[in-house]
Amino acid sequence: MSDIKTVFRDITSGTTYNITETGFEEDTSLATAAIISLFTDKRDLVAAPEDARGWWCSDIGSLRWTINRSKQTNEVLQKFIQYDTQALEWMRTVGLVKAIAVTAQWVAPGVLDERIDLTLANDSVVNFSISES
Repeated sequence: MSDIKTVFRDITSGTTYNITETGFEEDTSLATAAIISLFTDKRDLVAAPEDARGWWCSDIGSLRWTINRSKQTNEVLQKFIQYDTQALEWMRTVGLVKAIAVTAQWVAPGVLDERIDLTLANDSVVNFSISES
């Protein structure tokens, strides 16, 4: 599988794309799929229509946007883990990965560090780290 390589800069700047002499740089890893899954706003089906946000025609994305401005509590931390695990679950369902493990912690006031481990079919593990404030 090959995607247009999406490079995540940071939570404020978002993503960029590299253009080569032959077109967009491609990515055969799971990085682009993970970035899109985690940082695309999933439609909040329980919100009022004007507050639902997200892409109306797909189930792609994460509900992490619904708690971005929440207080720094253990409950909110567990929701980040839950929402990101749910956002990546499609990879397990279609057989791209065998297991998904998301851990997170508050490392400073307003700063969340997350680690995502995706276990592939050959038991190798792909790691992603996210630090956001």
